[in-house]
Amino acid sequence: MKDAASNVVKWFGTDTDSEEQKQAKANAESASRASALDLALASGMKKSAGKP
Repeated sequence: MKDAASNVVKWFGTDTDSEEQKQAKANAESASRASALDLALASGMKKSAGKP
């Protein structure tokens, strides 16, 4: 906030800890990769199951 002479007289700000959000995003990405790998492995097993 500034006065008539444009001097700062009050300061407003926030202090946000985003560590939990970063960790949740990393966990979701890891789970997504694991799920994709599971699907790829399952698909590969189905294809090889029909081979003698």
